[in-house]
Amino acid sequence: MNKMNKELLILIFFLLIKTTFGQNKEVDIDKLETTEDVESFIHSFDKGYEKFELKSIGEFNSKNKKNNFCKRVSDSLEITKPFYKSDFDNNGLTDIIAIGNYYHFKILVVMNFGKDSLKLNRLTRRIFQNCVFPKIVNDTIIDYYYQTQPNWNSKEKARLAKKS
Repeated sequence: MNKMNKELLILIFFLLIKTTFGQNKEVDIDKLETTEDVESFIHSFDKGYEKFELKSIGEFNSKNKKNNFCKRVSDSLEITKPFYKSDFDNNGLTDIIAIGNYYHFKILVVMNFGKDSLKLNRLTRRIFQNCVFPKIVNDTIIDYYYQTQPNWNSKEKARLAKKS
């Protein structure tokens, strides 16, 4: 066997290993319809996400439970479902945003890059950020609303702010 055949054989061997044992998620996001479908999909990414439970933002309580802040704001922004599907990066493939509880309030987004390439990202960054609001605009833009911290020096109250 000459050197060229050996190199070709080694290349084929590595390609077989990659396709057999690589991270292939053959899930069509467009076919995910129910809360159970989306939860199972999120759970499939990593053992650490097995406890992720979808919830709408309105089901979470703000730190001051009396004012029901999360529900009022999510209702006013019309963010009432625990997940939304859209093409957030304009690549022609459906992505998904999931709102839920994973030891605390969490917003996850799964970006679809094609050829079974999916990437799971967290949109929530702070641990005790009980309510943030991902508002999808024109099926591609996520406006990210959050409550600011009160400024005790200037007596400025907490308010709703937006990042685009």
